[in-house]
Amino acid sequence: MKSCIPRLALAETLLLAACSDISPSTIADAVGAPEAEVGAEIQVETPAGNDAEVDGGPGPDVADLSGGPPDVASLDTSPAPPPACRVSVDALPAELNGSTPYAQGGGPLQQFRLRVPTRGFSIDVYALDAASRLATDTVVLHASAGATLKGETWPPGTNLTPQLNCAEAPDPVGWPAEALVVRHCDVPADAFAPLQGLILEARCAGATAIGPPHALTVDVAVLPPALDPFPAPDPWVVVLSRDLFSHTLAAAGDGTYTLTAAYLPAGNGKADLDEALDALGLLGGDAAFNAQVRAAFLAAVRAEAHRMFVLDAAGEPTFTEQAGTVRWYLYDIAKDQVLVEPADIVDSIRCRPDTGRSCQLGEVLLKDIRAKVQRHIKDSYLKKVDAPVGVKPVLRCWMEIHD
Repeated sequence: MKSCIPRLALAETLLLAACSDISPSTIADAVGAPEAEVGAEIQVETPAGNDAEVDGGPGPDVADLSGGPPDVASLDTSPAPPPACRVSVDALPAELNGSTPYAQGGGPLQQFRLRVPTRGFSIDVYALDAASRLATDTVVLHASAGATLKGETWPPGTNLTPQLNCAEAPDPVGWPAEALVVRHCDVPADAFAPLQGLILEARCAGATAIGPPHALTVDVAVLPPALDPFPAPDPWVVVLSRDLFSHTLAAAGDGTYTLTAAYLPAGNGKADLDEALDALGLLGGDAAFNAQVRAAFLAAVRAEAHRMFVLDAAGEPTFTEQAGTVRWYLYDIAKDQVLVEPADIVDSIRCRPDTGRSCQLGEVLLKDIRAKVQRHIKDSYLKKVDAPVGVKPVLRCWMEIHD
């Protein structure tokens, strides 16, 4: 049986839900933006409904599709390769975390090792490719001998993920590898005692195979406030007079244009911003008009920056529903996993408007699942935007999806 809530409009927000054939182990949450006060929770209970088929009836079997029995010999029965992953700290790419050597000014390659603060950091595990990301069910995280975590020395080979606040969460910094994150673990203050040469080793495991290990060596140290790179707000300055590039506008065959900037250390006598706007045909011979164009452009840049960093018109942090975003989450009970990407969710919630609706999992289990998803949001989105204590997400609707 397929069950779902086909359409649901709440709080002036239209949420389109759907369903498909999946195991009785998933539930989807639609969660709005955080706000300073806890909003009213809307719990949706649907009456028992009748069975419905998304495709309107039973589909053809494999033989019907090909006109004859399937060619078993043509099926690829070779096992999939084990998932491969890499480990990092504070969402740093491999080029910045000591995994690979670096060269300064074209000089020889040099090995280096990071120092992470005892006041807290994150451990992030990334799949090496999309196939490994899909194949990963669990992540095992080990530390080297001598590592003291939360006042206890753990033997080498102990899986430390249960001791840390680990979740399947987006990259907190947002590097291009964000879609490949399989685990994000927050290491609280003073969890690791100071140690030279702490080795963190991660393995990704699928349903049938465990991938190769990847290790990263860091030093855990007490870093003084002088080494804190974020002691105060970091102002962004837009310099309108900068002249370091030359710009070229080229027309394409489809009617579009490409604006290309080439680095020119000596400059070409025209401010980069003016040159780019002029190439796009936005500036003219009227100085007053040009000033208005620049002001409009900078206002658009400022508004987008405020939106990205959840700031109000004055540039101060604001945590209201209007300033936030709306996101969907799908929880898979069998895998104990929270899915956040729409592409991973849509197939599980697709259905027709006349599909029957019912609840079968029970109130206790549903409330437990809701709590897990809310913890996931706290450990991912709320920490990403540095939300203050007391700010919580607003639950818009939630639904049970089952066979």
